[in-house]
Amino acid sequence: MEWTAEDNCYSYDELIFDCSLDTVFTDNGPCSGPFEIHYAYSLSDPSGNTSAYTHIIQISDLTPPVWEYIPEDIAFACNDEIILEDPIANGVSGITWEISVDTILGVCPNNFDLYRTMIPTDGCGLQGDSQIQIISISDSQAPDFIGLPTDLSISCEDEIPSVEIILIDNCSESTFVTDSTLVSPGSCGGNYVILHELTAEDLCGNVSTASYSISITDTIAPVFISSPEDLVLELGTEFAPCYEAEIQIEDNCSTAEWTCEELIEPGTCIGSTNYLRTYTAIDACGNSSSTTQVILIVDTTSPEFSNFPSTSTLPCDGDTLELATDTLFGFDLGSPNNLSITFEGESLEGDNCNTEVHRVYRITDNCGNSFDSTHVTLLIDTVAPILNTQLDELSFTCLYDLPACNETALDITDNCNTTSSSCTDYTLEGDCDNEPCSIERIYTISDACDNTLSVSQIILITAAPSDSLCDTTIAIIEPSNLAFDAPKCIPYPNPARINSGSTLIDLIRCPASTPWILLNSLGEQVAQGKSSQIIVDNLTQGLYFLRSEGFGTKRIVILK
Repeated sequence: MEWTAEDNCYSYDELIFDCSLDTVFTDNGPCSGPFEIHYAYSLSDPSGNTSAYTHIIQISDLTPPVWEYIPEDIAFACNDEIILEDPIANGVSGITWEISVDTILGVCPNNFDLYRTMIPTDGCGLQGDSQIQIISISDSQAPDFIGLPTDLSISCEDEIPSVEIILIDNCSESTFVTDSTLVSPGSCGGNYVILHELTAEDLCGNVSTASYSISITDTIAPVFISSPEDLVLELGTEFAPCYEAEIQIEDNCSTAEWTCEELIEPGTCIGSTNYLRTYTAIDACGNSSSTTQVILIVDTTSPEFSNFPSTSTLPCDGDTLELATDTLFGFDLGSPNNLSITFEGESLEGDNCNTEVHRVYRITDNCGNSFDSTHVTLLIDTVAPILNTQLDELSFTCLYDLPACNETALDITDNCNTTSSSCTDYTLEGDCDNEPCSIERIYTISDACDNTLSVSQIILITAAPSDSLCDTTIAIIEPSNLAFDAPKCIPYPNPARINSGSTLIDLIRCPASTPWILLNSLGEQVAQGKSSQIIVDNLTQGLYFLRSEGFGTKRIVILK
């Protein structure tokens, strides 16, 4: 119903309209007779001025409910909350609804139609037309992957992770997943990529796909399980070559091989050498590791003499000079051409008879190794002393003319030691106490080592003790012409016994011009002169007297 209004001051749009509805039934009620619908209208302007108007509609016949609003067909996703609009119909004394829902299944559990049949009934029991609203439920959303990992990168030694595939679907509890796995090899056995292509499908055939990859890489070098230790070896010791070393390696993912490089450097001396070995392990992916071994070849062995002389035995005065070092030779494994030989000194052991001369010679190689060898020279005194005095055969007239042994007058030499001597007289023929005789005088000369020399001298005694030449009790009358002054110089030993021939007599402490005369036993002058020395030539055997001024009388026995 349309209405219009006007005001003297305000426009139509400013007026305020209000309407109320009231139904007035007859005494028989709305279902058995006519009734009126009373509309009360009021119209006000903003100033509060109001006008009222009533309108009455009389209803005299009864009709079924009339649809005012029929909900349209609608579609929902299977996971949507279904909210349906209420139908609207007009009828007497209110409307009640008879609504039924029928389900028409689709191609899958989550695709179906709901047929909503709606029948209005008014308060008088009259039904209106039935209307059907079709509610379409559909599942068009594919499952979603939850927590799917991004692309992974792991080491080949790591365990390949097992990824739990979690799916969520808007409507289906059951989903189907397929995993298509593709392995793509890399540049080596330890490098490859695993590609997982996932396909998820719900009960209604909605499909979603996803993928993730696992990149496996080998970046870890092989590990040496065992490798040669550093060595210090003596020169000449054999050792395995580099490529025969006992080595064990292990790689986390692939096979591995090892190689060896050897650097040889000279040591600090001839005979020492340094070997630096580098062992490198490499796997199929080119990852490598290395370890080193140092082998020091050292020379701690002393050289040896190759021509060192044996012990020498020499006389005590033998040549004991030190050996010439340039005549000695040696052998050394490390530095055979760089040996030095030096004399280190000597020492003596033993005594003067048996002396050991210890001379130490040292041979040294280039590495400072040395060996001392001692040469022993035995100096043994086995040589008897030598008598340098000529012991001629002697002849004396009288036994008392025989001088006593005088070993100190002997000229004795020994090659090494001091000497001692003794003298013993043995009668060979005759009885020297009563007659002429021969005597053997034996000189025994010994050195400190008991080396002994025995020398024999023959002495003849030509006159018996009773002979006038030998009898000291017989008075000798000197010639009168020998009466000189008292001696003024030391008398010559009296008597003197000398050999005939050229014999020299010294007038001890007498001046060089001392006058003298020589008389025989008959008092005849046989010689004279002035001197401190008197030479008597070829006198026959006998008794002579020598007188000299200031000297006195000298009795001389001339022997044959």
